[in-house]
Amino acid sequence: MSCDGNTAYTIVKDSLAECNKFNWDTNPMMQNVIDDLTNENNELFSSIGKVNINMYTTSKTIADQDRDNSIIGTKMLLRGYQHFGGEKAESATVLLNMVAAHGKEIQRSTYEKETAAINSIISKSKKPEFKVHIDKLPFVAEAFGILEAQNATFESITVKAIEQNLEMTSDSSLTIQKYKVLTVFNNSFFPLLHVLSITDNATYNELYEKISILINNVNVKIRANKTRKESEKPFDPATVQN
Repeated sequence: MSCDGNTAYTIVKDSLAECNKFNWDTNPMMQNVIDDLTNENNELFSSIGKVNINMYTTSKTIADQDRDNSIIGTKMLLRGYQHFGGEKAESATVLLNMVAAHGKEIQRSTYEKETAAINSIISKSKKPEFKVHIDKLPFVAEAFGILEAQNATFESITVKAIEQNLEMTSDSSLTIQKYKVLTVFNNSFFPLLHVLSITDNATYNELYEKISILINNVNVKIRANKTRKESEKPFDPATVQN
């Protein structure tokens, strides 16, 4: 897979979201690759964020405030359940500890660190060991869902801003980091997932197919954009071959 930095970040983020629905405790090799890919993709988002996006400052600030409020609201909701006692209090405490492990005041972090923290929280919330607690607490699943949606909006604004500026901005750090992400994805993550889909088809084939579809959709889009750009070039008779 070869693409620009924004597309690389998005497809890797979506692929990791699918992977994080699984428990990889019995497969430390895959877990290590996932961790490496997550770290490199977080760095890629940081590199993207360094590109000039002043034209989106207002929208980005509003989107950031929305997700800040969601973080605060989700924690307040969980703290409220701690007063109920019993299973509800125990489940609320487990979830609060999971969120707190990413920092006491995530909303005061830099844009990049907050985005990485929220993505990690959402990913963990979908794992069986945390989902079982969420299911015991009314409205908590909705709270995490709102947080996920608002974080996605923030990321979307960032990506759209970059799309407007990348043609005018040359950032070697972004190019280098994109290469690192795609190297892990193409040479380690996807080949290992392919092997797992063969050796344990019942468990991993659906995951492999989902990520294959993500890759195929990106490749189709890249080819379509390339064709469109070629069609928009001025006609040059010299390019016509007999």
